[in-house]
Amino acid sequence: MQVSTIATNTKRIIEERGLKKKAIAIAAGYSENQFSSLLNGRKSIKDSDVIALANALDVSPNDLFGWNGERNLKNSS
Repeated sequence: MQVSTIATNTKRIIEERGLKKKAIAIAAGYSENQFSSLLNGRKSIKDSDVIALANALDVSPNDLFGWNGERNLKNSS
C-alpha cells in the first residue's frame, strides 16, 4: 500500500500545526475511520477529497500536492 503525496503532506501539516486528526476529519466531512483510510493509503484520494482537506486545513490544494509555486516542469518535447 503506497501512501500518496497528498496524504503525506496532510499528515505533515497536521503535525507542524499541532492539530488533532479528529478535528480535521470532522471539518473535512469524514469519520475518523474514513480519514485514517485516506491518510494511510487504504482509500484513494479523489479530487473532492483534495478540496475538502485543503479547506479543513486552511491551505491551498497546491500545498497538499507539495507544489511551492515555482515552475519546474520539464518539457517533454
